Amino acid sequence: GFRMRLVSMLDEVFATLDSDPAFTSFVMDSQVIPIFDYLEIKPENRKLVESYVRKGRLKLGPWYVLPDEWLVSGESLVRNLQTGIELAGEFGAPSSRAGFMCDMFGHVGQMPQIFDQMNIPVSFVWRGTLEKESPGHFNWKAPDGTITPAYRFGRTGYCTYAFAVRDPFGDDPFDLEKAVESMVDFAVMQSRRIKTGPILIFDGGDHLEIEPQTSVLISRANEQLESHGITVVHSTLDNYMTDLLKDAGTFRKPSS
Repeated sequence: GFRMRLVSMLDEVFATLDSDPAFTSFVMDSQVIPIFDYLEIKPENRKLVESYVRKGRLKLGPWYVLPDEWLVSGESLVRNLQTGIELAGEFGAPSSRAGFMCDMFGHVGQMPQIFDQMNIPVSFVWRGTLEKESPGHFNWKAPDGTITPAYRFGRTGYCTYAFAVRDPFGDDPFDLEKAVESMVDFAVMQSRRIKTGPILIFDGGDHLEIEPQTSVLISRANEQLESHGITVVHSTLDNYMTDLLKDAGTFRKPSS
């Protein structure tokens, strides 16, 4: 069941990437294994996948498979990243370098150290952190002293935007007009939560398909957000990291 839903979801992703240039990219959950699961069913689409990877419109890796940090060894985490980065590169472009760990049930202290050695400059976390202690951005310090910037997802984690704006979990069809108003409110709220650096509006959630009208939603919301000095851009975690690192020196003190 889940495999066929994955295939259906990615078919829709590729169709949307093909038909809508404003839907610029799709991040494959920061791991590689789902794309191999897809290609086992549709091996004829390998060149299609490679073309989107080469164009930067499909981002794979750096993980081979998202781990539970508490259930594996440090060596396993390193090998997982090495394998994911290597396999992602076989599709024609370098792996993503986003340290995506949004749904791990807590974190080992050495992750900033491991990420730094793997050339992964930013962590994206939720579980294992507290909103009141680490709202938005903070610097994460490993036991060896390595410090890397981190982004903390909102109160409902990586699903925060989906719950607040898309509302895809019920039986009602997508309501564009309602979503535009919700997007404006959500972006303004995030701008208040994030004290410095760029805002991240992350469209993701458990077992969710994409919203094909996303580019229209962004365009319509931006018309209202201009007065707030906010512009929403459809992009990738890697591009977000580039902007984030420009402001990393202003983040709150390191958190071990």
